[in-house]
Amino acid sequence: MWWTWLIIGCVALGIVQINRVFKAKTKELEQRIHH
Repeated sequence: MWWTWLIIGCVALGIVQINRVFKAKTKELEQRIHH
């Protein structure tokens, strides 16, 4: 079933995007705390 792989791919992309945003936010917080 190809659509299951499509859903898995979309979920994986979403997780990657969330991780990218989360890392950017944590970097900002670290800089704010250190400075």
